[in-house]
Amino acid sequence: MENPLKKAEEIIEKNKIELGVKAGYYYPDFWCRDALITSLGLSLHQEFSDLAKKCITTCLKYQKFTGQVPNKISPTGDKIDFGEGGCVDASLWLPIACLNYLRATDDRRFIERNFEKIEKSLKWVSALDVNNDNLLETTEGCDWMDMLLRSGRVLYDNVLFYAAQKSMKEICELLGKNGNEWKDSANRTRESINLLLWLSNENLTKVRRLYGYTGIEKDYEIALRSGEKDYYIADLGFRKYDPRFDVYANILAVFFDVADKERKERILKSFEKFRVAEPYPVKVLVPPISRNDAFWCFYFRETDLGFLQEPGNFHNGGIWPFVGGFFVATLKKENLEWKDEMKKLIEACSLENWKFYEWINPFSRKIGGSPFQTWNAGMLIFAKNFASRL
Repeated sequence: MENPLKKAEEIIEKNKIELGVKAGYYYPDFWCRDALITSLGLSLHQEFSDLAKKCITTCLKYQKFTGQVPNKISPTGDKIDFGEGGCVDASLWLPIACLNYLRATDDRRFIERNFEKIEKSLKWVSALDVNNDNLLETTEGCDWMDMLLRSGRVLYDNVLFYAAQKSMKEICELLGKNGNEWKDSANRTRESINLLLWLSNENLTKVRRLYGYTGIEKDYEIALRSGEKDYYIADLGFRKYDPRFDVYANILAVFFDVADKERKERILKSFEKFRVAEPYPVKVLVPPISRNDAFWCFYFRETDLGFLQEPGNFHNGGIWPFVGGFFVATLKKENLEWKDEMKKLIEACSLENWKFYEWINPFSRKIGGSPFQTWNAGMLIFAKNFASRL
């Protein structure tokens, strides 16, 4: 079998542009979220550490004066897009990517020079906690899963919020600055995720005590009618919730230590129960949304690419190899068996002569989306090289 890391390196080389890396064959632009996630692997690869730095630099260069990092930038840099629904997670990935780069390269001068801009991205995001529950309240279409209508306390966004604050605290400490405010805020966010996004009768008593004056407790009570879960629910919004298993967000909750030991064990068992890594790691949503679902019309809009919303396709339960990279790294971090999953991840990337396709339908096993996805290559490198926590 050909060397998978060499194949990943070839994809990175193929997708280099002046701004850093393009997202994929059908995505010629510099997507900030994709580039920052890709940089996690690039930073751990000696030959690509400068490219990781360039990706971070581009995100900082085109940052809005408020601190928000764009959604995407045209290859020439003349067009900047902040997302149809607004982009939140690019700003969240920035401190995480910067800490990863700093730890891998010890390039303190670069991080010190850009410290204020890195911190400003997190301050902008922090302002999205509009009801003082220590969680972000985000709108539809403002993160990577922009085909699903999620809003309110979205698990993925808030796990990254915790990780970003924790990263900012550690950056402060590595640079000899006081990071106590970010540490305290991160701890409050972690507590709120474990309270409001983990459904249990035990939590309900505390929710009523803390939020009985606000109406938030009613949202939790209604969500709990779906029953206790062994994972964090996908979102809890204003008079609505999504009890589905957002696999990617739960992987990150384990990886970034949002979950305590007991919750980690229950989430990891849920991965096995729902066979999220079959046939490849991993399906991003379980169960997928069917046309018989009462809320189908609210989840999806009319589009000229209607096949994307079918069960098993794209965000609706498709297998995304870049998320598989996080899955393998999480298993490594938790000292669990990971080699078999790594083999399956490599196989997914190698389909159709190493095309590194965007996603794969778990039912038909048909590939979909764009070939030569940069973050697939970056996260394969990350999974292979990961040996310590971010």
